[in-house]
Amino acid sequence: MKIKLRELPGELKKLHRRIRKNGDQAVRATARLAIKPIKQRTPKAFGELRDSLHATANKTIADAPHAAAVEVGSAPHTPDMAALIRWVKLRGMQGLKSPSQRRRLAGTTTFQQSTRVASMLKAMKVGKGKGAYTPVDAAERVAFAIAAGIRAKGTKPHWMFRDSLPEIMNILDAEMKKRL
Repeated sequence: MKIKLRELPGELKKLHRRIRKNGDQAVRATARLAIKPIKQRTPKAFGELRDSLHATANKTIADAPHAAAVEVGSAPHTPDMAALIRWVKLRGMQGLKSPSQRRRLAGTTTFQQSTRVASMLKAMKVGKGKGAYTPVDAAERVAFAIAAGIRAKGTKPHWMFRDSLPEIMNILDAEMKKRL
């Protein structure tokens, strides 16, 4: 197709609009498709953080209240003790499973966390043999010990979004190639 010189500006505008529209479609598709690799790297205790992942027009968002603190870590602060006690009880129960069963649990750090919490709970056992018991408030004691660490040092980052970027860039590349 031959284009006359005076028609060139109009044709370039059309081409620019089409490229922009297709590029926008690729970005929207990537935002939706990025949820999967991010979910694979998202810690899962009770599922609120994973369940909060969703895509808007051109963004992938985790809007759970603790999402930012999980991604980039947090400065020292006082954690919600009720939530921390629930988490200790969950991880303590998971720590009772065999190592091979714990490795199959969902979440990227569950094995280490459940092992650590279970060992803290076992260290509180009173007595030996069949008469040994764990105090009723053991989970609360462990939670308070963890809270003391969070108050002193904060929390470490988990980087579920950052570590997903190479995979997301591959998705975007494929989506752009499909559309352009």
